[in-house]
Amino acid sequence: MTSFGPIVSKATLASLAAVLLSAVPLGAASLMETRDEDGTVQRIYVEGRKMRVQERDGEEYMLFDLEAKKLYAVRPAAKEAVDMSGMLSESAAASATGVRLEHEGQGPSIAGYATEHYLARAGEKTCTEEFLSRQAAEDLGAAPLLEALASLGAEEDGDSDPCEQAERELAKLYGEHGIPLRVVETDGTVSMEVTRIEKNVPAPAGGFHLPEGYRVVTLDAEVRKAMEEAQKSLEGLVPPEGGAGAGAEEFRRALEELQKKTGQ
Repeated sequence: MTSFGPIVSKATLASLAAVLLSAVPLGAASLMETRDEDGTVQRIYVEGRKMRVQERDGEEYMLFDLEAKKLYAVRPAAKEAVDMSGMLSESAAASATGVRLEHEGQGPSIAGYATEHYLARAGEKTCTEEFLSRQAAEDLGAAPLLEALASLGAEEDGDSDPCEQAERELAKLYGEHGIPLRVVETDGTVSMEVTRIEKNVPAPAGGFHLPEGYRVVTLDAEVRKAMEEAQKSLEGLVPPEGGAGAGAEEFRRALEELQKKTGQ
């Protein structure tokens, strides 16, 4: 994934599902606060069919306009926004991953809500443990905005991992079984946990619209720019013979930076 602003990752997909399922009256915002395995806290605001995602202490944020099918990464420091709308597909393509949620019994209380414990499985493979809450969905006024979440699911990129390809179908199952309040990976890592849910909260400064006067750039242009800058940093830098020493380490770091910027 190209590193432009707080990009939506697999770790936050389940938390996005939760707020995308919540419909609130226009003029009122709902807030869901989540924490990932690195301790990063994200605040996800929803107002009608608009959504804003940002780290608790960060300045950059993502704006989703589900009605207009627009997605922006906003950079206040640079007074610009990257138009990433091309990442939103028109519809969720069907796949044959066979994803399902297998009920394992009652789960713990999370963020004040009782949960049910499920295993998310694709074919014969266990993907994640899911702790879902119907009550949280009801309290948030659950309305199926799943087409937006489905458009953020795994792309058809030739990935053979059934769990990666099953994310769109899993999003649909959330609508049937409840929203996820905790997601646990197969190695025991808690990749996402909801820590707070509130309704009728004030929107953050700037709200849900692009700030006036910001320059809008395309994602393709940003990728090209990042590649050019990274390639310039490699000019004249050749890995030393034998691949050892300080020069080799500098070359390795430069290559890693290029891969990071270009998403390779």
